[in-house]
Amino acid sequence: MRERAYVWVDGPSGAGKTTLIEHVLKSNRSRLLSVARFVETDAVDHFVENSEGNEETKRFEDASVIASALFQYPPEENRAELDRFWDSEFILDYSEGIIFEGPATAVIPADLHVYVLRPLPEPEPIVHKESHEVARLSLDDIMSPAFLFGNTLKNEAALSALGRGKETPEQDLKQLMEAVRERILEDIDPEQRRRLEEGIPAIENKWHINPAWPRLAYAQTVVINIHDESERPAAELLASELRRIHADEEILHDLVGFRGGHHRISIFIANLSDSRDKALQKAIARMKRPLDQSIRSQKAHRGAWYEENM
Repeated sequence: MRERAYVWVDGPSGAGKTTLIEHVLKSNRSRLLSVARFVETDAVDHFVENSEGNEETKRFEDASVIASALFQYPPEENRAELDRFWDSEFILDYSEGIIFEGPATAVIPADLHVYVLRPLPEPEPIVHKESHEVARLSLDDIMSPAFLFGNTLKNEAALSALGRGKETPEQDLKQLMEAVRERILEDIDPEQRRRLEEGIPAIENKWHINPAWPRLAYAQTVVINIHDESERPAAELLASELRRIHADEEILHDLVGFRGGHHRISIFIANLSDSRDKALQKAIARMKRPLDQSIRSQKAHRGAWYEENM
């Protein structure tokens, strides 16, 4: 059973993810925290652990992290490759919580998913609706009894339309439906039949997230990083749109489905370059919450073990 907390800090490049993690680490007084940085890159063709890290992980070390590592993997997310994280040297090191930086993945479930982004200079929609052809129905598909009649044997309205009652034998109904199908085919003119034989597209009309912010809809906490007050109006507009999306069941279902859950979202508009920023301090406190809960759980577990075994 996993005891230590996992916090993912996600978001586009240059948004301020590393800076936010630095603030969390610098505000830490007693927690034993480690940081793993995940990077998608064409420079590798398999999952690679680098304990020496890079410039960003060295910033974590300066902020008093007990362990850090850089993990690189190809852009095409491969679950088997990412599963190798569980065999890494890094995961064997003791800590009370791990902060992950990079694209969040279902391979490593998070107790808190944080998304850091910058406001756009020009307003741009977070979501948009697109129509896609998801299948093509053949003539046999369209003319099948199941497609034409559905579950007729249990549908009283359909039985009545066919001039039959609930007592009609199942085999007789199937023969009747087949006869209706053949009659429909006879009445279709050659041009319509040709078009049917080419297949009728099945169109799916769904909401999609702006490709600049993949995984944003899954985040429980969003930090909009502003560099100065002139960016606040754009950030406020972005925050308002995010709240609207999370209040719309149809949009949220299209974006995250049932797997993502309909969670409450926390949004902070903060200047990450100012450690005194009140919104930043609130965001840090939100990120510490699952870490503190995990530490209390570990201490309670150790206390129970001590009483039982000593």
